[in-house]
Amino acid sequence: MTATKVLFDNYTRMGDVSVVAICCVIFILLSTSYVSRNSSFRIFAALVGNLFVAAILNIGYHDLLLLGKASLRAWIYILRLVYVVLLFNCFFLFSLYTSVVSNLERKKARVFAIAAMVLFFVSVVADILFSVYHIGFYISEDGNVSAGFDIFTIGYAVYVLFLATQMFRIRKLLFKRVMLGFFGVMVLSVSIRVGQFFPGSVLVDDADLYPPGHRHAVHHALQSL
Repeated sequence: MTATKVLFDNYTRMGDVSVVAICCVIFILLSTSYVSRNSSFRIFAALVGNLFVAAILNIGYHDLLLLGKASLRAWIYILRLVYVVLLFNCFFLFSLYTSVVSNLERKKARVFAIAAMVLFFVSVVADILFSVYHIGFYISEDGNVSAGFDIFTIGYAVYVLFLATQMFRIRKLLFKRVMLGFFGVMVLSVSIRVGQFFPGSVLVDDADLYPPGHRHAVHHALQSL
């Protein structure tokens, strides 16, 4: 297989290994902390678990890709799909988490949850269809790899806008520092994500593909659980 200007060009294990290490530390902190195992705790634990599994799968996905064997096409598709599903699910979980920790009114929380779920399914289905019709990521019969149209970035951008809107709508229920921290991290994450598309960029490794909310959630959740 040959990679034709796809994200694999800038990939290093360090990003995923860092995510795995951070998740392990968080799991240890969660298991030893004297906090209530309430809904916010369970959602946050699920969010960290998603990131942990996604990082491991992404390492395996790139390892298989680099083997250059056309016979591994099915496994590459499967690992990549599960990886994408887990990342979009992180967005969904973070939306739920934000509603819970802010004690948002149940009716409004349900609206945000439904909207986040719709975005999740649309993003995943779109990614699958783009691969099936060779518009997005696909591997040809002769083993050549192409990124095609980057539907993941579109879904990423839409989810970021959705989360920003959600945070803005419930801003009165959150501390000002929490709001500023979230938007600051979001701007940084999106800036790094955009920098990925400039040739020769050294600012990007695979950790930057993870949802911007997970960096903020790590800090905020450990304070509010």
